[in-house]
Amino acid sequence: MNQKSSVPENSGDKTPRGEPQEDRQAAAELEELKRDMRSAQIIAWARANQQQLIAAAVVLVMLLVAGGFWLEHERSQRTSAATLYHQAVSAADKANKKSLLEKITRDYGDTAYGALALMHLAQVDSKHAETHLQTLINHPAAMPEWIWQARLDLAEIYLQRGDAQAARSILQAPVGKRYEQLRHYLLALSAGDASEKTAHLQQALDAVSTDADLKRKIEMMLAETRAAAGASGSQ
Repeated sequence: MNQKSSVPENSGDKTPRGEPQEDRQAAAELEELKRDMRSAQIIAWARANQQQLIAAAVVLVMLLVAGGFWLEHERSQRTSAATLYHQAVSAADKANKKSLLEKITRDYGDTAYGALALMHLAQVDSKHAETHLQTLINHPAAMPEWIWQARLDLAEIYLQRGDAQAARSILQAPVGKRYEQLRHYLLALSAGDASEKTAHLQQALDAVSTDADLKRKIEMMLAETRAAAGASGSQ
């Protein structure tokens, strides 16, 4: 009597059932071996370059310390400059104010307080006002508004000296909207003929006004200029 084999008839798949699990285990062991090899390579490289790594760490620490000292120095400089500036603007005595402002420009000249000090110095030290204003115009920490005002103030100095050409030269550069009225008014004062003067006065009148007295002065000057031009034309 033929006995049936206990082996399943479908024996075409010759891969043992346990093999996929063994493959996964082998792959995991291979990955672990690769990680161990990489770690060993890193350790070996670190040992071979130990001196360089120590030197780099020392340099990094020194840079961090130096950076901390620099930031603290900058903070201290700003605080000292601010304190001195407030003392200067609050000083009632003109000579004392001038002395404090000069100290700011001397000790903290490259800061924004140095630029502000120049603006005040131009007012209390009229003898050297032109120099202070020129320095302010070229100051790297000066805000645009300070530079615009310095140009206008410098143009007024030139006009007071009778140097209309120098005034026109510095007034050619545009300024902010709130400064345009005064710029065109000063350009009118430095104008070479009546038509140019009238044009600038009209532009000044059309500009944003922040000074009621200046606006009235412009209106009166414009009316007088036009009346003079009309009288000249009727002759």
